[in-house]
Amino acid sequence: MKALLPIFLLLLSPLRVLADDVVVQKNFESVQTSASDAARFAANCISSITEAEFRKMIVDAGASGRMVSRPSDQTKPYLVVGASKAICIRMSTRKYPILPLEVFEGTVEFSGMSLEEKDRFHRSLALQILNAGTASALIKNDRGNAYAVTYLTASVMPTKIYYHAHFLKTGEFDESKYPLVLSSPGGMSIVGRGNPSEHAKTIF
Repeated sequence: MKALLPIFLLLLSPLRVLADDVVVQKNFESVQTSASDAARFAANCISSITEAEFRKMIVDAGASGRMVSRPSDQTKPYLVVGASKAICIRMSTRKYPILPLEVFEGTVEFSGMSLEEKDRFHRSLALQILNAGTASALIKNDRGNAYAVTYLTASVMPTKIYYHAHFLKTGEFDESKYPLVLSSPGGMSIVGRGNPSEHAKTIF
């Protein structure tokens, strides 16, 4: 995670979000692999994939693994297949994933943030990521202090997001340098995963 911090620091400047005329969904575009239309779902995601290839991905994934099929054209969607579910990830013209809002659950949480503001927060993150593969926001509390929050996803094979938050006292931040500024009176929590723990979440 330490190696990512210099990249995170590059985010502390205004970003012009190009939304590619996409609609950010709340949930993944997915299907149960046992469904009768599962193979058709896979073909709609990647036109070149055959039903036999799709079924092989399910078998190769096993009980808990995942198989990923991605076209050479990285602006095209890619397919993630597990034992029970297949997920189609759309890509922006900038070659970054168009992530649903549910991806940001269980990453950086603000206990006092309203549902409306939380939706706005997550939607901004998704739009920034599809534009540049990175996202940032400033969340202020009622004492005048703030948390700078940053997210990053890999561009070669976007299967994981990394996130980071650091505390800033009044006078240590410039709101104009953040693409999104929100207020939340409650505390902040950040979820760690793995051993050793890292601030990262598998996209799926």
